[in-house]
Amino acid sequence: GGVRWQPPAYNPNKKLAYSAGYDYCVQGEVKQVVQLPNSVLHDPRSPGALRGQINAKPLEPKGLVTAVNVPINRIVARYWHKYDNESGILATAGGLVFTATLDGNILALNDETLQELWRFNTGMMMKAAPISFAVNGKQYIAVVAGGENTTNPITSLYPDLIMNQGAAIYVFTL
Repeated sequence: GGVRWQPPAYNPNKKLAYSAGYDYCVQGEVKQVVQLPNSVLHDPRSPGALRGQINAKPLEPKGLVTAVNVPINRIVARYWHKYDNESGILATAGGLVFTATLDGNILALNDETLQELWRFNTGMMMKAAPISFAVNGKQYIAVVAGGENTTNPITSLYPDLIMNQGAAIYVFTL
């Protein structure tokens, strides 16, 4: 769980860092690792000698966006979503945080409370990070949607998450 490759964001004026990821616990069976003779893979006295989770299954997995006050290293807000967040975060100077969800939503959240302010459903799986750009003084938010998902490992974790296939770029103006 936690933040993986998804891009986080930072608001330097509010000193808030934002990340998106996966929040869950794992239950599994742990068996002692047996070191083979003449093995140099690890020291049997190290904690690694007792690793070996098998049959690990996530318990109550959900997506999570987190806001952290950097100077005091404290979580100040959370936004939970039914599915893992593999999109990442975009923070704007105007007090908005954008993300996208596996069930096809592009979301705008309040940057201090992470309260949902707006959503747009694309009907396609979202795994790309939102971006912002300006043309002739007008600011835009864009997100790539879609991709193949029927053989995706995500659908084994979330069997109800069967989305339309395709690809599109959604662009919105602020």
